[in-house]
Amino acid sequence: MDVIMDVGLDYFSMGSNLEGCTIKEKIDACISFYEKLPDPKTKVRNSYLFVAIIGELALEDGDYDLAEKWGIIGLQYKGIHGLLGEQEFFLGQVYFAKGEMEKARENFVKVRKNSGWRLFKDENPEYRKLVEEKK
Repeated sequence: MDVIMDVGLDYFSMGSNLEGCTIKEKIDACISFYEKLPDPKTKVRNSYLFVAIIGELALEDGDYDLAEKWGIIGLQYKGIHGLLGEQEFFLGQVYFAKGEMEKARENFVKVRKNSGWRLFKDENPEYRKLVEEKK
């Protein structure tokens, strides 16, 4: 993969600069930074860190639609990051939180097929139950 640039240091310095900010302020700052990156963003080393944190912060804040949007953006990085199915696992969590159990199950089943139960360890046991349900 030809890398355009690396934003890893920007990610870590932004984290310390945003201490004391609200979740929404952190999300807005990360989105603003990400949107200014050159295209294709998947070729910007460590840009995935911004995608992941935006999704995680949105989920934490209860903004499930925004979390879903950034979870789907994260799928563009498949094969580059998340080789165990981390992005599908995240989307499963989002759909579970939204009450969209069939979509949650579909994503958790993909993760299970890809990497076993590794990502389910120390997570909500209801996620695993969805996978084990007979259809």
